Amino acid sequence: MATTLHLLGYPTVEQDGTSRVISTRPKTLALLGLLVAGHRRPISREWLAQTLWPDDECAQARANLRRHLHMLRQAIGSDALLLARQTVRWNPESRLDVDVFQLERSAEEPDERAADSYGGEFCQSVYDESLEPHRIAYRTLYENCLDALVGQALARERHTDVVRLAKRALAHNPLSEPTVRALMRALESLGDRIGALNEYRALCARLSSDLGTQPEPESVAYFEELLYAGDTGRSPTNLPPEETSFVGRETDLERLGATVRAQQVVSIVGTGGIGKTRLARRFAAHHLGRYTTGAFLISVEPGDEPADLWRRIAAAIGFARPGNPSAQIASELESKHILLIFDSCEHASKAAGEVLERLSEQTSAHVIATTRRRLRIRNECTIELHPLELPASVEGASDLLLQYSAYRLFVERAAAASPTFRTTPNTTIIVELIRKLDALPLAIELAAARTKVVPLHILLRQLGTSRIPERLEDAIASSYVVLTPEQRRVFCALSTFSSSFSLNAAESVCAVPVEETIAELVEASLLQTIREAEDVRYRMLDAIRVFASERIDGNPELRLRHARYYVQLMNEYKPHFRSAREIDYFRRADADAENINSALRWASENDPALAAMLARSVVHYCVFRWNLAAITDVVERIGALPPDAVGVETRAAILLTSGLIAKAKIAPDRAEADLREARELFRHQENTIDEIEALFALSVVIFNQGRFEETLPLFEQLISMQSTMGDELGATQTTLNLAAALTSLGTLERALELQQQALDAFERLHFARGMGYAYRAKSLTFNSLGRDDEALEAARASVAVFETVDDSGWLADALALLSNQLSEVGRYREALPFVRRALHLMLENALPLQTRNACQAAFETAAGLGYPKIAALALGIAQELIRTHRLFVTPHYEGYLSHIQEGVSRQLGEVQFRVLCAEAATMSLKSFSDAFDALDADA
Repeated sequence: MATTLHLLGYPTVEQDGTSRVISTRPKTLALLGLLVAGHRRPISREWLAQTLWPDDECAQARANLRRHLHMLRQAIGSDALLLARQTVRWNPESRLDVDVFQLERSAEEPDERAADSYGGEFCQSVYDESLEPHRIAYRTLYENCLDALVGQALARERHTDVVRLAKRALAHNPLSEPTVRALMRALESLGDRIGALNEYRALCARLSSDLGTQPEPESVAYFEELLYAGDTGRSPTNLPPEETSFVGRETDLERLGATVRAQQVVSIVGTGGIGKTRLARRFAAHHLGRYTTGAFLISVEPGDEPADLWRRIAAAIGFARPGNPSAQIASELESKHILLIFDSCEHASKAAGEVLERLSEQTSAHVIATTRRRLRIRNECTIELHPLELPASVEGASDLLLQYSAYRLFVERAAAASPTFRTTPNTTIIVELIRKLDALPLAIELAAARTKVVPLHILLRQLGTSRIPERLEDAIASSYVVLTPEQRRVFCALSTFSSSFSLNAAESVCAVPVEETIAELVEASLLQTIREAEDVRYRMLDAIRVFASERIDGNPELRLRHARYYVQLMNEYKPHFRSAREIDYFRRADADAENINSALRWASENDPALAAMLARSVVHYCVFRWNLAAITDVVERIGALPPDAVGVETRAAILLTSGLIAKAKIAPDRAEADLREARELFRHQENTIDEIEALFALSVVIFNQGRFEETLPLFEQLISMQSTMGDELGATQTTLNLAAALTSLGTLERALELQQQALDAFERLHFARGMGYAYRAKSLTFNSLGRDDEALEAARASVAVFETVDDSGWLADALALLSNQLSEVGRYREALPFVRRALHLMLENALPLQTRNACQAAFETAAGLGYPKIAALALGIAQELIRTHRLFVTPHYEGYLSHIQEGVSRQLGEVQFRVLCAEAATMSLKSFSDAFDALDADA
């Protein structure tokens, strides 16, 4: 098994792709750092002791060293160190691979993998003066490695790599002028002259601000060479000057260059506003020197005939002889080095195709066509453009987000439009904006220009509620007008989908075979293809969807077919949402989440019975993904209707759905009332399957309120009904719940038997999540029996199982349980990383019950480590969750927490303790998690 020790950044050990924090004392980590840094030779024990404990007596320092060597071997393995009487040395034959060694090797042979190993400062977060020289040395090694890689990439003319590596190097050493010059040369080679000049200006600002100096003469000379590069000796062109910087598309620019060198006719294909023309112009401007006859832009207009295009070519190149221009131009350009860009060929694709085909056959001209659909001519090579890169989330600082071209384009254009524009407080809004704009360059530029007069939060709110900008609408309309009537009808109908859709979904909504039409719409860049494994789906960019939907004006027949399709699909998925294959089907439903929500909203207003059917089929999915807004709205709307306005079947389905949602939101009174009524309605209808589901949920609600005696007959009745129906999985889940009630009532040995029985059944049924629940339940029962080792073993097994399941809430709960078990036996330092991870997971999906458990675990651990203030805050958040959501706490555990609480209160004083608990009630979980992350386990 591959095991790597990471010391560049936070000290961790990675094994088979799983990383864990090295949980030991800071001095032990400092010792590890010194041994790794000096790994080439034995190190004197005397030197180590005096270096790490300079203020202690020699004997005490040596004793400290022996103790920390023992702890270090426990943390990383005994084979990592070679211990002698007078010396200690890192074992060169150790099974551990160390990132530091890979970086050191880069001094002789620069390697990007070595640069990638630098995750941050050497032994980050370990504060010991003895490590500082090594931090400087490794930081310098990293910077030198990057500089060497930049030089290699520049020498090999891999300009995209130069830009990426140089920006990475400048993040560490922003005053390195050789790196800035390399970046300028790469940008200029990629055609971004303005970007190169801007890099120089930014360098000047940094030098002036930080050092009060000016750039080196070599930097100044290159800047002036770029700035004053005149038109003398340049090839003729009619290309308009670029007024703004060229952002992103570095890879596309390189790809275009390689393709043009290999092919005579290249078509840049993509939807309107995606940047086809800008890319072609940038390529031409950069490579103008290669074309001695010149580079020229030829506009293609709607209705053009071949003769119109030949006349435009003649005008562009200054050809003014009488007679047929086509034959004369073909003869004139037969052996000329010329680049012709035909822009917007979709306006007259037949005429453009004819002219381009003749040019390719009779001349040596290089031709680039920008078009929304392939021209389908001989020798045509196509490059398809996609939207710009955008971040998947807002995590990370603004400077990290700038690596995404969509974000960078918006920021640059907004800053140009409004000098007071700032990114720092607005990163979340900006990312959401560019996501809603589908990272389409034209849409981003138009939105950024509006920041001069419209605040960002208002601009975000207006998206989707106002008409698309005229320039963007014109671009889409020009593709729309050339569609056949049938293609237009299907195109507009497909705007009913809120997100991507399958071919089956499209045919259900359009009510006709649409495979060929969809292929044409993809060809016309009005639809995009999404490939996921063997599945093919389609999507419209938002701007195109708005354009298409305006032409059907919410056609009710289309919306009805859309909702019915998702009722049918979710009813197919529904049995699998509570099966061993649940995760697979949850992921399938993820692809249609936005369509499901859209169908729910429409049906709740127009067809309550259909809405109830859809809500009933997706409720388990919505609860699992915590996607409750749309389904809750459906329940509230239909629930408010008079009883005679909906049938008994619809009412029962809505009551069950409402009860399940209330159960998830921990609203026990509402949940119990709705589930009891739903159960009675299902029983009268003799609908046993839904009656079982209502009774199961009702039993859990009653259990969660601590009414254990009341649940015993309910669980036993359920097991009998589920077994009769042949539902082994359901019966096993109920058996586990019965065991939990028995545990709470003190019947521990019987509970343990049932838990093992359930675990065996879940394993036989391959139901991973159930196995995680069973291990968790066994851990709690072992704990109540005082069998601590078995409780810990079961808790670790629960974590291991939930690591394989797509459920962050229950993984966090398992981590919290494991940390609780460790804290109860005084192993607080071991518990610390598990609590941290549980809190981080809850930041993604703050479910009340699991968040309460994570905060209680944080309370125990912080109190045990001697951090009473953090403990009080953790307890305050947990108590607020218990109060707000009426969460149940077992008497045994409540007594245990009360004992810890008394100790924390004594340490702080009653007044300060209560003040901190009150402050925590309004504290965000993110703020608390950050405070908890700062804890030092060796306090």
